[in-house]
Parts: sequence; structure tokens; C-alpha cells
Amino acid sequence: MTEFEQFYLNHERTAFAVAVRILRNGFDADDVVQESMISAWEQWDTWRGEASRRNWVMQIVTNEALLKLRRDRSLKWSLRSRTRVLEKAETSEDALIRRERQNAVALAFATLPPKYREAWERTGATARVHRWRAVRMLREILTPYP
Repeated sequence: MTEFEQFYLNHERTAFAVAVRILRNGFDADDVVQESMISAWEQWDTWRGEASRRNWVMQIVTNEALLKLRRDRSLKWSLRSRTRVLEKAETSEDALIRRERQNAVALAFATLPPKYREAWERTGATARVHRWRAVRMLREILTPYP
């Protein structure tokens, strides 16, 4: 048995328990334990003796597990944002429908009496009432429109 194998067997169970507690997933914990053990073995001579070797190795496992969580979260965020962009991508048919609706609203707005059209430029209670009435009138005009 090599030194690395001995080292791995000595710390594997505790490292796995730490990783599972953080990740809540045995498959990911296995990956983290393997990466952590390799990392700890490669950094073996950098141990400063401030803590026991076991604690030092478990800290490496903890750091690797937290890094995995961060990577997974950023990947999920990235996938969500890409999905949203794809969902918001407008087809030419959607653009045509949107333009038709905008034109219908503009034409309906033009048919409103001047006091209701000008209400958006004014402030105060009367202007609010006129805007409310204008919206009601627009709804009635545009109701048959899909």
C-alpha cells in the first residue's frame, strides 16, 4: 500500500461525512472527497502545523465542498438567465402582433376627447379622474381586439 492510499483510507470516512453534510448529496460528496484528497496530498508539505493534519485536511474538504456549491449555483443562475433570454426572444409573428396592438392603442387613444388625452400631462385629482376614465374608455374600445 502506498503512502497516498494509506492517507486516503485514514481520512476518507470523515471527509465524506463532512462533504455530505455540506452538499447533501453523496455523489457530489464523492467527487469533492477525491478532489480534496488529491489537493491535500499535493499540498502536504505546505502544512504549517497550526492545526492537526486531520483538521487541516477537513478544512480543505470543507473549502472544496463550498466551492462546488458556489459553482453549481452560478451554473444554475447562468442556465436560468439563458432560458429567460430564449423565452423572451421575439419571433417575427410576435413582433407583428405587438406592433398591431400598439397601433390599435394609438388609434384608440386618438379618438379620446382632448381633456382625457391631455390628462397624462397634468397632475392633480382631476387629472387622475380623467386618466381613470380614459383607461375605461380605452378598454371599451379595445375589448374586441385580441
